[in-house]
Amino acid sequence: MSYKINKTCKICGSELSAAEANSRFCKTCGSKVEPDENEAEVTAHYYHVDADIDGQDRIVKRKRKFTRVRFIAVALACIVLLAASGGIFFVLKSGQNPDDKNSSLKLTALIEPSLEFQHISYFSEGLAVVSAGTSHPRSGHNQRYGYIDMTGKVVISLQYDWAHDFREGVAAVSKGGKWGFIDKTGDEVLPMIYDGANPFNEGLAPVSLDGKWGYIDISGEFVIPLMYDHAQSFMNGLAVVYTTFNTTHGTKCGLIDMDGDIIVPIEYDWIWPNNTGGFYQVQKDGKQGLIDMSGNVILECIYDSVNFNIVDGTIQVQQNGKWGIFEIEDYETPPFIQYGYGGYWW
Repeated sequence: MSYKINKTCKICGSELSAAEANSRFCKTCGSKVEPDENEAEVTAHYYHVDADIDGQDRIVKRKRKFTRVRFIAVALACIVLLAASGGIFFVLKSGQNPDDKNSSLKLTALIEPSLEFQHISYFSEGLAVVSAGTSHPRSGHNQRYGYIDMTGKVVISLQYDWAHDFREGVAAVSKGGKWGFIDKTGDEVLPMIYDGANPFNEGLAPVSLDGKWGYIDISGEFVIPLMYDHAQSFMNGLAVVYTTFNTTHGTKCGLIDMDGDIIVPIEYDWIWPNNTGGFYQVQKDGKQGLIDMSGNVILECIYDSVNFNIVDGTIQVQQNGKWGIFEIEDYETPPFIQYGYGGYWW
C-alpha cells in the first residue's frame, strides 16, 4: 500500500523536506504529517525527544484525550496524598516536626496505641495510671487499675479498684473497699484501712474513717483530726474542707491552713480548689464571686458566672445575661503557673 505524502505541514504551514515527508514528521512544529491527502486535519500531535544511534528520530506520543490526562492526574494526586500521609506518620515517629524541619519541637513515640489498656492517665513522677476491664451497669464494675512507666511496661500490676497519681513518692489506691498508700515498687507505705483518701501534697493527705475526714502525714499520724464531711488536698498552704457535703441538700465549705485553722469561713456552697494567681472562685446561694487567699472578698457573690484570666489578671463576669470585665490593678502574672488539684482551670 502506498501513500501520497503532504509537502506542506497543515499545522504550521512550513515546507517539508524529503526526509520529513518520508518520516511523516514536521520538525518545525513537532506535528505528524498525515499520509492520506484526503484527510483535512492532523488528528494527533507528537513531539521530538531524541535521535537513536542509527540516526532515526525517536518519537514520543502525547496524550490524545483529555479524559486520559484527567484520569492520570487524579491517580497521581491519590498517590501523592498517600505518600504524604505515610511521610507525616514516619516523621512524627522519628521525632521530626512535619511542618518545619528546623523546628526545635521534637516528638518521640513512647507508647503506641494498644487495646491492652482502656485508659492511660497523665504521667506523674514517672508513672501513669492505667486501667483495663469493663465498667457497665449490667455487667458490673470489674475495672482494675495499675501503673506503667514511660516505656509502657507495667511496673505495678492492675490489681486496684481505683488509683490516684503519684504525689511526693506515694499514691493513694483502693482495694476491697479500703484505701491506703503505696510506693513506686507497689509496696504499701500506709495500710489499706481508710474509707477514703486523696493524694499527698505538701506533706499531708486527706483520709476518712467512720464518715469523717482529717489529714495525716507520711507516717500515718493525724495532724488535723477527723472532723469534716469531706476534704481536699492542700495547695499553697490551704485546703478546701466541707462541714456539709451533700449534693442533694447542699454543701458548706471553707479554707483551712496546715495547722487546721479556719482561714475562710465555712459558708460557701463551693470553692474551686485552684488558687493559681492567688484567688479562689467561690459560690454562695447559687451566685459566684472571687476571694483572695486570706479570705478577703474581691468580688461579691452576685454574678451568674466568674472567670479569672491568670495571664493578664482580667475577670470576666456574667450577670442577668450581660457580660462585663474587671481588671486587677498592678497584677503580675505568676512566674510559675501551677494547674493545681485535678489539673483543671476554673
